[in-house]
Amino acid sequence: MRKRPTWDGSFDSEITSQEYDRYHNQAPYLGEDGSIGYTDENIKVYVIRRADGSDVYIQLSGNSASGKLNILQKEAFKQTITLLKSDQIQRQLAQTGKAILHINFDVDQATLKADGKDAVKEIIPVLTSGKSLKLRRLYR
Repeated sequence: MRKRPTWDGSFDSEITSQEYDRYHNQAPYLGEDGSIGYTDENIKVYVIRRADGSDVYIQLSGNSASGKLNILQKEAFKQTITLLKSDQIQRQLAQTGKAILHINFDVDQATLKADGKDAVKEIIPVLTSGKSLKLRRLYR
């Protein structure tokens, strides 16, 4: 039997100026139109919980002069980064002078994840074929 979406009234209040400032200062990206939080406005947020996890958030906000409606649907993360093979690394080095590699480590560890080990295996043939190549770390 298919589970039906359910409504969940999650928030019914106002955001204080202090809370808005705290959020605004911590947000790395507020979108092209800025934040979806508004100070000194009554805000209601509802959630439609869906069995597949793609919940829908509906935010209604307003005051005596205007109102706003924001709708957001949550979806699963889609991995768009792919493993570069050694020939692709060599091609990028020849064309642009650099190759950007994504090597994954365990959280707070110096241990490579399985896909990180695969990335390192692809680097080895490139480094052994070009003796003039040097590695440079960009991020810590």
